[in-house]
Amino acid sequence: MDYKNCELYKIKRKRDLYVLLHTDETKVNDALYKYKVCIKDGKRLLEKPCEELKKIQRNMLYKLYQLNFPNYVFSGIKGKSAFDNAIYHINCKYMLKLDMSKFFPNTHRNKVYEFFKYKLKMASDVASICTDIVTVNYEKDSVIIEDGVQEFLNLKKIKNRNHLPSGTPTSQILSYLSNADMFDEIIRYTKLHKLDCTIYVDDITISSIKRDINKREESEIKTIIRRNKQKLSTGKTIRYGINEYKKVTGFVISPNNKLVIPNKIKSKIKIETKFIRKKETDIHNKNKIIGLTNFADISVKGKYIGLRETVNKLKIIENV
Repeated sequence: MDYKNCELYKIKRKRDLYVLLHTDETKVNDALYKYKVCIKDGKRLLEKPCEELKKIQRNMLYKLYQLNFPNYVFSGIKGKSAFDNAIYHINCKYMLKLDMSKFFPNTHRNKVYEFFKYKLKMASDVASICTDIVTVNYEKDSVIIEDGVQEFLNLKKIKNRNHLPSGTPTSQILSYLSNADMFDEIIRYTKLHKLDCTIYVDDITISSIKRDINKREESEIKTIIRRNKQKLSTGKTIRYGINEYKKVTGFVISPNNKLVIPNKIKSKIKIETKFIRKKETDIHNKNKIIGLTNFADISVKGKYIGLRETVNKLKIIENV
C-alpha cells in the first residue's frame, strides 16, 4: 500500500497538521478526550466524541480517503459498502466467516500511533496528536462515562481503556489501517491457497468456488489473528457448504448464487404491516416500513414496490 498519496504523509510540524485539518491548536486542545460513553440497546459500547472533535476527525477522514486501499477492504472506504462486500462472494460455493471480538477496544492506542508514526512517517509529536484525536482515553476527566458502562466493561472483560473508539467518523477506516499488517498477512495466506478473502471491520469472509476451506487453513488464519493480539468471537466462526444460504454482512446469498431477502427483514416487514390500519398509520411506522422495504429492495429489486406504494398513500395520523 502506497502511503505517499495522503497529504498527511511525512508531516513534521504541528502547525502544518492543523492547516490540513482546517483547525488550530486551541480548538484541538479544547476538544481532545471529550467523549460521552454509554451502552446502546443494552449490548453495544458507544463512545461519542463532542461535536468539535467529530468535526476534526471528519477532516482527517477526508485526508485518509486519499490512500489507495486494497480491493479486499470494504469497511470505511468511500464508495464501498456491506452490499459490495457480499457481492464480492456472490459466486462462491463454500464459505468461512470469522468475527473478531472487542475489535475496537483491542486496537490499542499504540497500534494507532504506530500507523501515523511508521506508515505515514510523521514526526513523533505530530503522530501523537493525531492519535489523541482519533482515540478515546477513559482515564481523562473529560470523558463522561454513563451508568452501566463499568458493569458492561467488566462483563465483556474489556480492560484496555485507551483505544480506537466506536461512534467516530475515523474508526472504521483506522480499524483497517491500524491492523493492516495482520490483514495483509491473512490475504497473502488466502491467496497462496487460492481462496478469496474480504475485510469488513471485524468480519473476515473467506470463500471458494471449487472447494471447502479445510480445518488446517482455518487454524492458520486464526493463529495470525491471535499473534496480532486480536481475539475471535466464541461461537461466531461459521462454515457454509455448497447447498446452504450464506449470510455476509447483512445480506444473504442463495445456493444458486442469487441475493435473497434475509428472513429477519421479511419477518420485521410482516410484523410492522400487520398493525397498519386500513387507510392510516403514524409517521414513525411509515418510515420504518419504508426503510425495511428499501433495504429488501437492495437484495431483490422491486419485491415490495406494491407495499411501498400502499404505505405512501396512507393517511398520516398522530397516534395509531
